[in-house]
Amino acid sequence: MRAIVRAAEALYGLLLMAGLVAPLVIFFYRVAPWHSDVGAFFAQKSVHSAVLNSLALALATALIATTLGFAFSWLLWRFDWPRGPARALALMLKIPYLLPPFFFAIGWIALAAPQVGYLNRALAFMHLPMLPLLYGLPGTIFVEVLWTTALAMIQLQGFFQQFPGHLEDAAVLCGASPARTFFSITVPLAKPQLISCALLTSVSALSAFGVPAMLASPAHQFVLTTLIYQGIKSYQDFSQAALLSLVLLTITFLVLLSQRFCGRAKPFLLVGGKAGRPAQLQPRAGAKFLFAVAALVAVLGSGLPCLAILARSLLRDPSDLTSWNVEKYVSVFTGTTGGFLALLNSISASGLAALVATLFGVVVAYGASKLGRRPSRILIEAWNIGYALPGTVIALALLVFFAGSITDTLWILSLAYLVKYAAFALRTLTPAIGAIGKELEEAAWMSGASPVKTFFKILLPLLQPALAAAVLLALVPMLSELTMSVLLVGAGTETLGSVIFKMQEYADPGSAAVLAVTAMAAILALNAILKRVSKGNFGI
Repeated sequence: MRAIVRAAEALYGLLLMAGLVAPLVIFFYRVAPWHSDVGAFFAQKSVHSAVLNSLALALATALIATTLGFAFSWLLWRFDWPRGPARALALMLKIPYLLPPFFFAIGWIALAAPQVGYLNRALAFMHLPMLPLLYGLPGTIFVEVLWTTALAMIQLQGFFQQFPGHLEDAAVLCGASPARTFFSITVPLAKPQLISCALLTSVSALSAFGVPAMLASPAHQFVLTTLIYQGIKSYQDFSQAALLSLVLLTITFLVLLSQRFCGRAKPFLLVGGKAGRPAQLQPRAGAKFLFAVAALVAVLGSGLPCLAILARSLLRDPSDLTSWNVEKYVSVFTGTTGGFLALLNSISASGLAALVATLFGVVVAYGASKLGRRPSRILIEAWNIGYALPGTVIALALLVFFAGSITDTLWILSLAYLVKYAAFALRTLTPAIGAIGKELEEAAWMSGASPVKTFFKILLPLLQPALAAAVLLALVPMLSELTMSVLLVGAGTETLGSVIFKMQEYADPGSAAVLAVTAMAAILALNAILKRVSKGNFGI
């Protein structure tokens, strides 16, 4: 078995070198104009503006989303709500995490576009003032916050699963109000998790591309990712893109370094005997108001945008709310729009990457968890770095490194997806393998089974739910990935994300809505399958 693990480590390491390490090194060495006037480039007003906009977007999104995510998580965990409404609210708040952020930009464009947005038309009908202008940095922050709140809630789930709620019970018994208990006990104990969550959400906002491209760029407000994209697509300027990528990488590295030193969380340890679930509080006026706020965020964050995309896909004429039909679906998947080919390309590229990540990942995770091999642990950490890096930087590095070979093919898309999302499979498989008791393997060995036979006859059958979860968790974000795809696709290799973006920006928003609805249906179906296969352990 050690020989198989070593072979998997070698192949997985080669993939990491070919997909991440070597492309990044060659990209910055070949492309960045190290001997030109770099100072003049960074003195440009557009660069200053992009850096400031990126920092503002990251800071505002992290602070607001972390605050909302923590408050909503505490509200649903600590208070005794009716089971049905509470589960529905939690689901609606987390659904955005399953879908790419730019879907919600498409939805809000349909809702709040000046004059023609559904909400603005309803307000005009009631002779009320229109909504604030969506285009620009404030609108970008608004949509990013709605999506990132779901990410924050999922990041903070682990905290509330291990949180010693009996400390809150003691405070309430001593006469403290729920609000005072929250700010005096819960928040101080959650400080490391809050810092970690804020830093992770800020990294997510820093690498955002789809939402700023759709909402900020039309107002001539650029962030680093959109300025890189504009330089590549408009001027084919890889040298300036390299410098901007270096700035983006530096900011991301500093944020991740801050998380390592400031966001360390220690597990809670209670001294005592048996204890049940902490007593839930009865909702009062303040809790009911917060529940209403959470419901509003859920409606704004997932309900209204998804309904708006569905309505846009079914309306033959967006100005006529009675022109319902399915003509757009027929034309998109049978006509010349490329919708069916994009769907096949997305399934092919993402499916291959998800399978490779899982097949290699299960062997490497076994080496780290059961054999204690240091190379396996290093590989797992290295693939986590790939997920933390901005997708724009990964795509540019691959474009330069593989120029003239696998560019404009599905192979480069699969490699990019693998680099970015292999960590999803590893994070699922590593704890699942570690949770299987050593006694099962020892019993098989004592019965005469070899380590290889034990792995295939004992461990793999027990890991079937985790293997299915690893494939699906890696597959879901790849199916409609945009940030890397929009730079890597070529003629005949368009994916769902790139075609939706192109249609929304330049051609036919109705057809873009059709493909978005298709992608949403597929992703939600995969989530339902994941929940069923894993018996509720994975999925939203």
